[in-house]
Amino acid sequence: MPVPDCRSTPTLELTGRDVQIIRSIHACRALTTAQIHSLLFAAPDKNDSQQAPASREISTRCQRRLQLLYHHGYLHREEQPQRLAEGRKPLVYFLDGKGARLLSELRRGQEEEITWKKKDNRISPMFLEHLLATNDVRIAIQLAAEKHALTLERWLEEKTLKSSAMKDYVLATWTDGGGRRQQRRLAVVPDGYFVLSHDAHRGHFFLEIDLATEPGKRWAHKVRAYLAYIRSGLYQRRYQTRSLRILTVTTGPKRLANLVRTSESVGGGALFWFTKLGEVSAGAVLHRPIWRRAHENGLHALLGNAMLQD
Repeated sequence: MPVPDCRSTPTLELTGRDVQIIRSIHACRALTTAQIHSLLFAAPDKNDSQQAPASREISTRCQRRLQLLYHHGYLHREEQPQRLAEGRKPLVYFLDGKGARLLSELRRGQEEEITWKKKDNRISPMFLEHLLATNDVRIAIQLAAEKHALTLERWLEEKTLKSSAMKDYVLATWTDGGGRRQQRRLAVVPDGYFVLSHDAHRGHFFLEIDLATEPGKRWAHKVRAYLAYIRSGLYQRRYQTRSLRILTVTTGPKRLANLVRTSESVGGGALFWFTKLGEVSAGAVLHRPIWRRAHENGLHALLGNAMLQD
């Protein structure tokens, strides 16, 4: 979309929250209006001493700031692909040139530089759906960590994990149904990696977002790759820890049951945790029993007693 002449739009005086919006969109690559609202404009907790504004007012404030940042060239926006039956979906916001320059200026002199190109905003509809689902989970985890006095120390997104500097390969070996020995070189590329900490304790996690688009055979190879990655010692050398849980968030109960069954059939154990997208929220993702573990019955909370241990 072309950027209108700024002379026809209100002036913009950047606020601290505007900078947070720009930083968050750069970190996540793409965020919807609703996701930005949840992350930076949502009403405070009911126990907060400050009065919570009405949600409609907050939504209006959010939209107003995003419009200004877009019209002044800090953000780019696109409509999401949608079917008529789905109704209008929230706009998706990406970084734009002035936003990238602002972040570069703020990071001047720091070791980590802004690496952004306009082509980074060109995302296929299928990948965009996957990215936004990943960011739904990421936002829930970030908000939950803030609520429970945890620190989200690090988050690596798929683009970084796919880079030549981060992508690792393993040689996975297994016996097929006919008793024949199989061997394949497999890449290990999670959709996300993050670290939660509290005091001296840390928990390390891989994240998989499954939108039921890949066959069971491919999922089986993914589990085999993770198991070989851990057994080979490559994971420990790369991330400097033995702590790990592999979290998979999928579409619904039937798909979840299939993923659990496939994981168990190739040797995946309690390292693998599963839940549904509809269960993930800031209030539930860490401390409520919404997770199922391979080879175990019942549901578990991700963080119980002494669950953050490096």
